[in-house]
Amino acid sequence: MPPLEQVFKGRRILVTGATGFLGKVFLAMLLRWHPEIEKIYLLIRGDRRSSIGRYRREILDSPAMTPVRAHLGAEFDAQPSYSRQSSFAALRSYSYKVGHVLPFLRGLRILRQWAGSCDISADFSPIMGSTGVDGFLVTTGWGTWGFKAIPAGGEALAERIATGRTPPLIAPFSLERFRRDHVLADQASAGTR
Repeated sequence: MPPLEQVFKGRRILVTGATGFLGKVFLAMLLRWHPEIEKIYLLIRGDRRSSIGRYRREILDSPAMTPVRAHLGAEFDAQPSYSRQSSFAALRSYSYKVGHVLPFLRGLRILRQWAGSCDISADFSPIMGSTGVDGFLVTTGWGTWGFKAIPAGGEALAERIATGRTPPLIAPFSLERFRRDHVLADQASAGTR
């Protein structure tokens, strides 16, 4: 029998029963140990709210997924701190995760690392646009994924400054969403959950 890596390479897999205990463990093992799988589809019966909500509550936030989150990232200090200390243990952890997700980087030499505060909003999404104070605009709360999205966000905010109109791209990220109780519910995209 060929190794599982060869069996799973480029495959698309349908998993049923993923909200059950064994299903969560099976899914966590697939995600952690078999990055060669092309796609994993989950068949989840929705509840009164939605199947997406059930997926988040019963699978993503389950203790069975903790090793996957720790292995692939999406963690931050459990206790709020302003520490700017880094450590060999942190570097080793990050290197292992990057090497697992992007194997071609395993031989990369690390020149430096840094640590510091990470601004994360209450709904794990950035806050962009007007503040209610005339002429005072913000772009903050990017969490750990700002370096990937800020070029597009910065361009949209520059358009807002130049034209006085909020572009559709950043409209959902307004500070006003908290007043309207219309928070964004996509914690996964922030790379922090």
